Amino acid sequence: MKITKEMLKSKSPCKEGYIWFLEKYGNEAKVELKTLLKDAPREHSEWIRKYLVEAVSIEYDGDFKFGDIVYISLEQLGTYHRGKITYIKKAGAKESGNQFLIGISTGCGSSSYEKIEYDVFNTLASLKNHWRRIIAKAKDYGIEENI
Repeated sequence: MKITKEMLKSKSPCKEGYIWFLEKYGNEAKVELKTLLKDAPREHSEWIRKYLVEAVSIEYDGDFKFGDIVYISLEQLGTYHRGKITYIKKAGAKESGNQFLIGISTGCGSSSYEKIEYDVFNTLASLKNHWRRIIAKAKDYGIEENI
């Protein structure tokens, strides 16, 4: 597989890593993934393994794609983060079913999250609808004061 600057940019790399790629290979480069892994400085190689190798090694045909802007709920109901999808990988044995884990970056140097696919939303409106369903269920069970 060949990596281009557009593909790399869609994974939300840090500024230093993106500049390194452009300086090393140029604007029009199409670099084999193996070559990139061999050439990458140590400070970038772990990121490449996590966000490029894992991301290209799965067959995923769901609703999300790399670079999409998505929303995730945080611990407290009503709080959320907006971020970009940086990778999608098959969930491990601990996760149930044929689920995928989605990596979300909220910006270079900021927080990153890994969520099961069903905890990621395409729009803020769909996240708010999710919260409404949770609140309705809590009211059904008489526990709304705890949420």
